[in-house]
Amino acid sequence: MPSGVSALVGAAGGLLYWLALPKADQGWVAWGCLVPCLFLVLRGRCNLPLSPGQTAVAGLSFGLISGLGRVYWVAGTLQLYGGLGFPLACLTTALLILYLAAYPALFLLLCRRLPRTSGAFPWLAACLWTLLDWVQTWMLSGFPWELLGYTQYRYPAVAQMAAVTGVHGITFLIVLVNAGAAQAIVQPFVRLRSLLAPGLLVSLCVAAGFVRLGGMEETSPGTLRIGIVQGNVPQGEKWLRPGVRSATDHYSGLTRALVREKGSLDLILWPETALPFRLDAKANRHHRRQVEELARDTGTPLLVGSLGSLSPSGQPGLYNRSFLIGREGTIIGSVDKVHLVPFGEFLPLPRIFGYLRELTVHSGRFDPGEDHKVMPLPGVEAELGVFICYESIFPSIPRTLAARGATLLVNTTNDAWFGTSAAPMQHLAMCVMRAVETGRPVLRAANTGISCIIEPSGRIRERTRLLETETIAARVQPRGESTIHTRWGDWVFLLSAAVLGAWTLRRGRFS
Repeated sequence: MPSGVSALVGAAGGLLYWLALPKADQGWVAWGCLVPCLFLVLRGRCNLPLSPGQTAVAGLSFGLISGLGRVYWVAGTLQLYGGLGFPLACLTTALLILYLAAYPALFLLLCRRLPRTSGAFPWLAACLWTLLDWVQTWMLSGFPWELLGYTQYRYPAVAQMAAVTGVHGITFLIVLVNAGAAQAIVQPFVRLRSLLAPGLLVSLCVAAGFVRLGGMEETSPGTLRIGIVQGNVPQGEKWLRPGVRSATDHYSGLTRALVREKGSLDLILWPETALPFRLDAKANRHHRRQVEELARDTGTPLLVGSLGSLSPSGQPGLYNRSFLIGREGTIIGSVDKVHLVPFGEFLPLPRIFGYLRELTVHSGRFDPGEDHKVMPLPGVEAELGVFICYESIFPSIPRTLAARGATLLVNTTNDAWFGTSAAPMQHLAMCVMRAVETGRPVLRAANTGISCIIEPSGRIRERTRLLETETIAARVQPRGESTIHTRWGDWVFLLSAAVLGAWTLRRGRFS
């Protein structure tokens, strides 16, 4: 088979993956996006020879197209805020896409070594893909951006599976169905085994999802009134001196207007670094007093995104922090961002990536926080678990907060970097899964959008528009029940490793 044909087949599958992502949001096509590539691998076992090189070409082609759909917006960010010219911004983005493409290429190469005429093939292939996703959660500090499972965030009955397995269990199921369908097409004699078990599993998961959704609809209405302020400050202005000076006035005015319109609230959220200065520094005491006075005047606790100068243990630094200011106008708690954004908040391998230093100028080179902790919300029975921006793409962080007693999850973020690209919507899609996994409502405050309330079912309420100055208020019910995922974590990784390990031991070698 010519390599060009392999590349075209892989590109077709990669395009389906892209279509499953926001903005297109056609998540249903994810259930067939791997079929073209797996068809080649399985067909090559029969009467259409496919060399390892051609397999790699198909996988790379799939990964390049799907990776482009996942992170194409990086190039624009590098140009606008990284000080890079168009060629260098594109080259840097291409390197990231090539890194992402390496995973499906490796997946297809390893699939060649699986028993392709056996009914076990779909299950082993799903285990392989899932373990490669696990690598993405920690490699290079972790970049599990828009994995396959996130494509199902708009389908609540399917998304409920995340409460048991996490999002990676949904990915497993998608790959299982893709591999089973490809095997059924190529090898009709295993069609029943290839489709029956995966189809039955999907049916059971969807049925269980509907049952869970029905139980959630019977719960009482929310008891807390939560406000969210979306300031819509452009990224190019935010860190400049005029923007720093006007930030307090801007957010204070919006907050006062929200309270006048909606009345007393139990909590008002401001986005990540809404106040782009050290709120705890003496030089900014005027701004701090203004915010404290705002909390007293409105009689409302405020969760304010800003910067901090000292860690809880007294270590000097620059911390991406959310301050909780009580009704009496005093700072009663704070949490720091622990998992920082590479290249945005710190520069890894500066000798190699020194040309990207300009990116950190627009946000600051932050120090990581010491730990994730839960803060009690004064005056009500609720515990806040705050995870900041990039931390929302790591299931372990909200799960840790839920396990430590958080009954409300809060995601503060600043997606102004990405304008109207797909990135803000992709970021929101991943946050939806955090609500389902933990069984907790997620309150999301974003500088330029999308701000919203995400119910434990994954349904989105009170959604704001991108690049609009808006405020919202809604009732929310704190929840303390533990999901299986909260208690057991990403056990799908361990199960996948065990299945592959058992198969390898049984065969004696991976061939």
